[in-house]
Amino acid sequence: MGAQQTDADVIIAGSGLTGLALAATLNAVRPSLRIVVTDPTPLPTAGADAAIGLRVSALTPGSIANFAAFGVWSSMPASHYQNYTDMRVWDAAMNCGDGIHFSAAKFGVPQLGCIADNAALRSINKVKRSRTYHSSLAP
Repeated sequence: MGAQQTDADVIIAGSGLTGLALAATLNAVRPSLRIVVTDPTPLPTAGADAAIGLRVSALTPGSIANFAAFGVWSSMPASHYQNYTDMRVWDAAMNCGDGIHFSAAKFGVPQLGCIADNAALRSINKVKRSRTYHSSLAP
């Protein structure tokens, strides 16, 4: 089978959160760009009924606002993220005691962000604009 050729203005290597967020950002600010996102694995099709994966990401309110501005956050299944108000970070190897504590109450905000399922995040970030393509590369 022959290779498919697609003309592009921008080629993004990797359909992880960073690559897909870059594609969404470029689509938002320059919708005329022809963008190709390449990755060796296909994008997941996580929906509300999909199992929650083992990989998660902590998103800040700013990241959530960006996803909303790009028109993709509304597709995020509520069952695949959970808001959080407190977080404690420590490194046992450095013997830093109780670590660092972050609290929404201390900052006067309702939440620090959310913990979200990576597969669901990748799924909603399938850029739905007609000029962005995803290409799975052979391993």
